[in-house]
Amino acid sequence: MNEYGSLPPVGQTEEGNLRRFNALVSSIVTKRKLVIFLYPTKAELLRKEGWTHAIAPVQETCEAQRFICVDLAREKTWTVDSYKDDGIHPTVAGNKTLAAILAACLK
Repeated sequence: MNEYGSLPPVGQTEEGNLRRFNALVSSIVTKRKLVIFLYPTKAELLRKEGWTHAIAPVQETCEAQRFICVDLAREKTWTVDSYKDDGIHPTVAGNKTLAAILAACLK
């Protein structure tokens, strides 16, 4: 439970949130270029099948609305060594890798 209500079970899409996301994206892509970065935790990176399933609705939106969607789990330079011990935040080297990936996408 959080301030917005119950959280869906892990790996399941909450349809209301997905509709709001799609509406927000639709309002942006008509006026600006948009790049979405999908950042897995270390645990998610290790469970690529579950991660791929979880992000599928967002990737479908990216394809349907024709904007760039970068999945860090697919980037060869992004590895489990890119994370600090907490499994979420990047190390110094991870930040450099992340910056290089982001910069390449913005060119």
